[in-house]
Amino acid sequence: MGGRGTDPVARSTAALGTPLQVAVGPDTFPLAAIGTLDPRNAAAEALAAFLRCATFRRGGGDVGDKSFALERVFAFWPDAKREIEYPSASIVDAAGEPYGEHALTPTALEDSWDAYEPGTVLWKTAEASLTFQVDFWCVDDPTREAIAARLPSLFSPDEGRVGLLLAGDPRYFRRPVRATLVEHERMDTADAVFGRERRLRTTVLCDVDVVHLRCAVELRPRHILNLDELP
Repeated sequence: MGGRGTDPVARSTAALGTPLQVAVGPDTFPLAAIGTLDPRNAAAEALAAFLRCATFRRGGGDVGDKSFALERVFAFWPDAKREIEYPSASIVDAAGEPYGEHALTPTALEDSWDAYEPGTVLWKTAEASLTFQVDFWCVDDPTREAIAARLPSLFSPDEGRVGLLLAGDPRYFRRPVRATLVEHERMDTADAVFGRERRLRTTVLCDVDVVHLRCAVELRPRHILNLDELP
């Protein structure tokens, strides 16, 4: 089905910035809704929710070990005016947000037909590979060591896969997020140690589909046989 960009007359008269080569018609999946959450924040929110539910175990020697959870997990860099509750974690971008092509053309995800609204389907255009820096903020070494000791098993909970598959944010159509722990290191500076702060910096790679909700009508092939035309 022809698009505006295939018509030389349309190209010569189109206003500056007008998208060309955009097909029109009932089978071109027009946008059904404008999203409110991008892939980056969808992945960060899923990772933050996972970390909020995580439990760690701090060695206590003769008095016994003690389990604890993070007080706060931020899906962004904490506000400078806000006092941090320890232990906490923050998630920030460690690199850009490369969108990898998954096919030559967008793909309609068949399992999403009518799943969100009648007459709609999710349209996958790319795969986002997001590198996050996750900082754990602690006030003592035993707490930081407990978090560092737990991370490898936390991100590989079973023998079926390396990494995690996390349930996605409802605001992003619940698209699953694949999270993999890449590395972690202890970050000690004179100022931080003097201020009784211990920091563990980790890198987590998250992959999530880039999708849009579009209008669609499922096409059902139908064959009509005209008996009068049979030999």
